[in-house]
Amino acid sequence: MIDAIFLLLCLPFAVYIVKDYINVEFIKIGLYAGVIFFIICIFLLAYAIKYPEKLDNVTLMFLINQ
Repeated sequence: MIDAIFLLLCLPFAVYIVKDYINVEFIKIGLYAGVIFFIICIFLLAYAIKYPEKLDNVTLMFLINQ
């Protein structure tokens, strides 16, 4: 598990290093958007682990509205 966390934390740094080698601006924007989405997902995962009862209420509201 620790190695997976280490690899996940290396992703933003890897994109920062590789950005100089990519000449296509559209791909650079996509990589930055991916890193931002990744960081948001990590924060949401940490929030869900810390407050699982709040996540349960949100999940129920989402399923009822569908």
